[in-house]
Amino acid sequence: MRTDRGIYCPSDLEDLKEAFEKYCSMKMFLDIGSGTGRVMGLAWKKGASVAGVEIEDDFYKHTDFKKWVKHTDYNNIDFSVYDILYYFMKGTDDEDSLAKKINKEARGKLIIYRRGSNNEEVEEFLAKLEGFEVTETFKYIIILNKI
Repeated sequence: MRTDRGIYCPSDLEDLKEAFEKYCSMKMFLDIGSGTGRVMGLAWKKGASVAGVEIEDDFYKHTDFKKWVKHTDYNNIDFSVYDILYYFMKGTDDEDSLAKKINKEARGKLIIYRRGSNNEEVEEFLAKLEGFEVTETFKYIIILNKI
């Protein structure tokens, strides 16, 4: 579904379970573009302290995690306090700006969900990230670590 700021497609939680089981326990987790909070719910079930940021009014109104979601632009969030940043590709039309913010503020892992993005789009986004290395891949998930 097209929104004012990007594309919204709910994450398939089955795609995420294995990676979240491995990486989320005892971590501070931020869902960039948290939608209705389903991904946050999975991270929480896997032991993470969760937070989200959602700019779209309708998604924010319907989140189950309103207490932990900031209704604002991701530029108003300090990424440096989180161990894990989660981003579903194409969630913003301005991925250049998002990549710059990630480069500047991220301190731990970046989990990129790439379902619906072709290899060229993935490589283009990864090329914008500086100071990260791919540490593991799953079917639709790329795990990067800040180096």
